[in-house]
Amino acid sequence: MALMTTTPDPITQEIITLVVGLGERMRAHFAEVTADFGLSPMEGRALFGLEEPLPMNELAYTLHCDASYITGITDRLEEQGLVERQVDADDRRVKQLVLTTKGKQLRKAMQLRAEQDLPATAGLTSEQRRALRDLLRATVLANSAMQAGNVDTAC
Repeated sequence: MALMTTTPDPITQEIITLVVGLGERMRAHFAEVTADFGLSPMEGRALFGLEEPLPMNELAYTLHCDASYITGITDRLEEQGLVERQVDADDRRVKQLVLTTKGKQLRKAMQLRAEQDLPATAGLTSEQRRALRDLLRATVLANSAMQAGNVDTAC
C-alpha cells in the first residue's frame, strides 16, 4: 500500500478524472455497439471473451462474474445460435463454450463496429495508439495481482 500523504497529488487527481471520464465514454460506446447487434453489454463482453473455447467458469472469471450469472448469459447466446455448450473431452462435468459460425461472424462485425469512433483512440496517431496500448498493458499487469480473486456477482 502506498504511503498516505495529507495533500492530494495533482497529477494523480487528473489521472483519476481522465480515466473515470474515459471509462464512462467507453462503457457508453460499448453499450451502443452491443445494442446495435441486439445484445446486452454483458452478452457482448462474453462474445469478445470467447476467442477460443472456454469453460463457463473461466469465462466467469475473465468477466469478473459469478458462474451462475454466466449461465443466463450463455442461455441467451445459445438461444440466438451464437454459442454452443460442448462437453470437455478431459472432464465430462465441464462445459466448454464455443462460438458457432454465426457467433464468430457477429463477433467480428462487433469488433469492427467497436473500433469506429472509439473514445479511447479518437484522434490519436498509430504511434500514440501503440503507446497507449503499452501503458494500459503495463497498468493491467501491475494491478493483476491485486485483482486476483475479485468477483462481482452483479456484473
